[in-house]
Amino acid sequence: LERVDAHFRAEEGTIYNGMLNDSDTREQALRQLEEHRVIRDLMQQLNDISTGAEQWTPRMGAIRDLAERHFSGEESKVLPDLDDRFGDDQMNSWSEGFERIEQKIRGMTPR
Repeated sequence: LERVDAHFRAEEGTIYNGMLNDSDTREQALRQLEEHRVIRDLMQQLNDISTGAEQWTPRMGAIRDLAERHFSGEESKVLPDLDDRFGDDQMNSWSEGFERIEQKIRGMTPR
């Protein structure tokens, strides 16, 4: 779950920030951010219950399914659309920023 949160925060600090500043991608960014909020809310609820609780396993399954769907949508639709819209230079810049932020959050040394 910590890796998911680090991934979300890195996206929010780079890609989605850029998308919010572009009128053609703003709505898509807001939707992606809303998906982050929903998944984070479920993760917080999961942290608030015991791993032995009856709700823990179904909630974890829901989080996994939602996160997988979110990541799949990013890879199949969002990122290709952004590449077409913004081009290689911007995408590379966001990718490098994403890696730096994610690694910092996770306490790793950047490559």
